[in-house]
Amino acid sequence: MKVNAVGDIEWENTIGGEGNNGVYGLAETPDGYVAAAYSTADSSVDKSENSYGDGDIWLYKLNDAGEIIWQHTIGGTETDVPIGIVSTNDNGFIIGAYSQSPIGYFKSEITLGFRDYWVVKTDSLGNVEWDKTLGGNSADYLQAITRTSDGGYALAGKSYSDNSGNKTEDNVDSDYYDFWIVKLEASCIDPALFFIDADADGFGSDSITKESCELPLGYVVNSLDCNDFNAAVFPGATEIENGIDDDCNDLIDDGIVPVTDIGFNISVYPNPANDYLFVDAPFNSIAYDIISITGHVILRGIANESSINVSSLPAGMYIARLYLSNKVVVLSFQHY
Repeated sequence: MKVNAVGDIEWENTIGGEGNNGVYGLAETPDGYVAAAYSTADSSVDKSENSYGDGDIWLYKLNDAGEIIWQHTIGGTETDVPIGIVSTNDNGFIIGAYSQSPIGYFKSEITLGFRDYWVVKTDSLGNVEWDKTLGGNSADYLQAITRTSDGGYALAGKSYSDNSGNKTEDNVDSDYYDFWIVKLEASCIDPALFFIDADADGFGSDSITKESCELPLGYVVNSLDCNDFNAAVFPGATEIENGIDDDCNDLIDDGIVPVTDIGFNISVYPNPANDYLFVDAPFNSIAYDIISITGHVILRGIANESSINVSSLPAGMYIARLYLSNKVVVLSFQHY
């Protein structure tokens, strides 16, 4: 039912299937509402999917006129009861529930007691992204969920469990339920998407992704690498004459002039070099970059009298990129 500011009914709609149905939470969206309902019904009347257990979460989206736009039945093999729903930063939803179901269907974790807190995260279209089971060795009933000022979530309910599972304190009176509140950190409730960085150059590939609350080992936050098996290839890398796209700009060897095409002889010596590298070319002053084999600029400057001080370089292979008038020449050398 939708009412205006003074309580007058604007529209009303009866929604259900052939069984028990009831809404336990409602979240407003820019174009309507998302309801977290409980249902024991199979596919019938307004419900489009069968039940998975004795009772499930029935999540459905309504437009501004109260008509169903999409819906999902979410649950395990036994009873799962929603108690509330809140919106998330990524336009998805967090559903708070209590559950009696073991692993099965949408429930990915074992039961810890007779009943547990159950938190389900969906995307903006209601598709389940992940779920989390919280509880102790007995009955724990989630009764409220709210978003906190730091972007996390607080879960509150009643518990009959002693110190076990996620519960760190014994029940105060074994004949009665106690109040149990759980705070979930923002970073542990909205996992981010990370991308594999197979060559460890700081740029990832979308060939393999992982959702996690923390940065997994071997993953990064971007998918900008055009060759994740070559650490010398990444956005912003130095382009060298090698027949490949070093800097991921869809151009091969762009800006590089082959030595054979520049119209004069040029070389670097001695090779291998130790303290100084000399450029044999008809120029007295040459701008240069010294580049590591991973494509990073190590040294940059002007070679007066055609000499470059390379004494600070670790032993290894390097590229000398030389700027000659309107040409760029790349030559390799070894430092020992």
